[in-house]
Amino acid sequence: MDFEQEKKAKNQVSQKTENIHQIIGENLELLVIVYSNGLFISLSQKEKAKLGTTAISLPLSPELGLSRAKRAKSSLKRDRQRLTSDIVLGSRNDSITKALAEKVTLATGKMVYLSTNLPREDESMIKEALQLVEEILETPELLEFQ
Repeated sequence: MDFEQEKKAKNQVSQKTENIHQIIGENLELLVIVYSNGLFISLSQKEKAKLGTTAISLPLSPELGLSRAKRAKSSLKRDRQRLTSDIVLGSRNDSITKALAEKVTLATGKMVYLSTNLPREDESMIKEALQLVEEILETPELLEFQ
């Protein structure tokens, strides 16, 4: 099994319905609930699901909703300047929570309510959180919702 196949095997999608996507990683669990105007994302340790530090990210322009694959990398900086995420509640891992919420808003063009409950400054958990968010952003249904 090569590295990519092994990575996919570790991060099995355990539940997927029309509006709910769940990915369970090695140490973390990511749950996404899709609404018509945005997303609710919960990211926490496996079997210890609870709300934690929360970020709310809103796009300033509807143009942010362009397909992630269609945008050139040079336009990402311009799009990021039109993004706002000025509400973060909580102090543990507030920077990573804000960054993840902005990343999802940039990719989807929708409002994002993201809650993280991670150990303070655990680099391996933060890397896994980023990988899970990247994986969920590759889900076509998530980027194409109404």
